[in-house]
Amino acid sequence: MATTNTIQGFFGRVVRETVNLSMREQPDEHQNVLQVRTSTDFKETDISFATLGLPQRKAELAAIQFDDIIAGNIREYFHEVSAIGFKASFEVQEDDRFGMVSAGASSLGDSLREGYQIDFANVWNNAFTGDGNPILVFDGLSIINASHTRLDAGATQSNLGTGDVSLNLFQTARYHFRNLRNDRGLRDLGHKINRIIIAPDAATEPVVDQILGAAMQPFTTDTSTPHELGAVKSGMQKVIYSYMTDTDRTIILSQRALSKKGGPFAQWRRRVSMANWDDDSIQGTCFVGSYRNSWGCSEWRGTFGSTGV
Repeated sequence: MATTNTIQGFFGRVVRETVNLSMREQPDEHQNVLQVRTSTDFKETDISFATLGLPQRKAELAAIQFDDIIAGNIREYFHEVSAIGFKASFEVQEDDRFGMVSAGASSLGDSLREGYQIDFANVWNNAFTGDGNPILVFDGLSIINASHTRLDAGATQSNLGTGDVSLNLFQTARYHFRNLRNDRGLRDLGHKINRIIIAPDAATEPVVDQILGAAMQPFTTDTSTPHELGAVKSGMQKVIYSYMTDTDRTIILSQRALSKKGGPFAQWRRRVSMANWDDDSIQGTCFVGSYRNSWGCSEWRGTFGSTGV
């Protein structure tokens, strides 16, 4: 019979290292399309409010007009635990059949990585009203929506485009960001196209490449008219997001959306951790990996998207 020290001391350490190596074999794609944050509490809370309005002219010695900040809505994100494991018999361990344990550990690493990548991809796979479980932002609407509501007077703004990925869609997004208003109707000019996120698709990717790579008019024989997106296209980055499930979907983000509080995020309360213990009732050792996370988006500004056709 293998001893507890041998099982937990040797196999436990080797399984942990094998899991870590397996997880590092592929990149964490969510880092390109979401803010990655760390939480230190059982939940995280985002709060919205409308800033002050415009300054008012006043006569000499007249009273200054004061304004109130308008309280908005609250979004709460509770972290959930995901876990999976496998068992190795004492016989496998005492006979030094490490290959069988190693295979389980490698598979465990693949499973854990795939699990949290799918979790975080839910932000963009559930960004529209018609999705199965849409992510809701401060105004209670889906991230991408035609009727986002301002706090000051109920005026609406849309960040919903139409059609498949195209030059026209990029132009629409460009002017959408240029005309953004905050919850008091003041211009929000800090947003510019930064990420263009699409799923792996043999038809879509060449279209994006041609648009971003063209100096003159794409898709035409015109060699004298400059590209309509002008110099801004140099700041655009194509992101092929393997975990986007809809190949027609296009998500366009500003840099501010990926850096400002309330933007689309992937959040770790506890990153992947490993545990192992002997279970005499089955005459074997249990190897378990788990993590605790949450994801979401509170602020729609800085995002623009289309479900395609």
